[in-house]
Amino acid sequence: MNSQIRQILLPVITVFLMGVCNLLISQDTLFRPDDADREYVVFFIGNTGSASVQDVAPTLNLLNSKLLSADKNSAVFFLGDFFVEGGMPDSGELDREEAEQRLMQLVNVVKDYKGRVVFIPGEQDWGKDKKTGWKSLLRLENFVEKTLNRGNVFLPDNGFPGPQQLKLTDDIRLITLNTQWLLTPNRKPTGDTGDYDVEEDDEFYVELEDVIMKRATKDLIIVGHHPIYSNGHYGGHFHPKAHIFPLTMAWENAYIPLPIVGSVALAYRRNIGNEQYFSNKQNAYMRQNINKVIQEHEDYVYVSAHDHSLQLFKTQTLNVMQYYLVSGSAARSEYTAPGYEFRDSKTKFVYNEKGFSSLNYYNNGSVWIDFWAVNEGGGGTRVHEALLRRAKKVSERADMVSEDAVYPDYSDSTIVLAPEPTYAAGWMREFLAGSNHRDVWTT
Repeated sequence: MNSQIRQILLPVITVFLMGVCNLLISQDTLFRPDDADREYVVFFIGNTGSASVQDVAPTLNLLNSKLLSADKNSAVFFLGDFFVEGGMPDSGELDREEAEQRLMQLVNVVKDYKGRVVFIPGEQDWGKDKKTGWKSLLRLENFVEKTLNRGNVFLPDNGFPGPQQLKLTDDIRLITLNTQWLLTPNRKPTGDTGDYDVEEDDEFYVELEDVIMKRATKDLIIVGHHPIYSNGHYGGHFHPKAHIFPLTMAWENAYIPLPIVGSVALAYRRNIGNEQYFSNKQNAYMRQNINKVIQEHEDYVYVSAHDHSLQLFKTQTLNVMQYYLVSGSAARSEYTAPGYEFRDSKTKFVYNEKGFSSLNYYNNGSVWIDFWAVNEGGGGTRVHEALLRRAKKVSERADMVSEDAVYPDYSDSTIVLAPEPTYAAGWMREFLAGSNHRDVWTT
């Protein structure tokens, strides 16, 4: 009888003990290490431009306090839109002094900082003029790098789209993108970027795929001003009051009732929009192509700004670290819809107050994100923290490759040709046989 009881109880006890062990291991992977065990931390702050230079001061003060406590194993990224509009004026122009004052706010925040500093451009930094907008961006790059005097800190270089790479650690690589290059209707640089030759937009996606493929064993941080996902107004989400008071989308206190105008304006932005809105075909093409390329990699965080809010999204396709971050509420905040789900991504967090974010990599392989908000009294609060990747087992960390993988070089492998040049026809043939989209086949 005792033998039968043992035969019954032994498997039950074994399963129970295994469950307890697995639970303990799982709890250990969820435990956040101390700052002393942090390998690297990256701060992200975007949209520092505003109507008043005082609007961004509280957020920058909070950021400064975090940077002063960080060591050299850290970095801070300014995610573009350093001006309200118009870009960087030329020397002697009317608004030049004010533009320099805005930029000096940022320079002063990082002048005593021990870590790495990087600026990337947004659409406002290109300027409004179709012929000279690119020159505005070059003036901005020159002023930042000359004033800060910390080397090559404005990326990608010379207004090119990138991808331009940085090595943060042996296992963490960062790729900077100039996403406005893919959207601007204005003049933009083409040709030799130093690593590649880019003439057309599609060549950029080939280069991005090449760079990511060569970093297959690394943790990637991909930084671009424009988001892939957003619950903000660029993503087509507006506060209900905007139907009645549409001017509040531009000026917070502009409560002038324009109900019909407001609804028409929102309908346009949701369904058509200019190139800055998700509804625009060019914007959709950019987001789809970037996302298609980066989702081939397992462990990455795509970081952006553009919308004035803090947001976090997670892909629903794979159980790996594939996250999308919006960190754009440095100077002001805007309405952000909660809980909205895209076809292949789920909202994890939204917050429409002033603040910034930080991404923390720990020695045990875990990755955590923090969202920081400005208090009314001038201090700061961590309003949300989230585990992006659990701690890796010792065997997994030992297997991590520290050297770059070697792949074929595809940098000169783009061929431009017409799909079917024989479809060209004169007016008579086209009249008799039909157009059949001949302009597309012969382009």
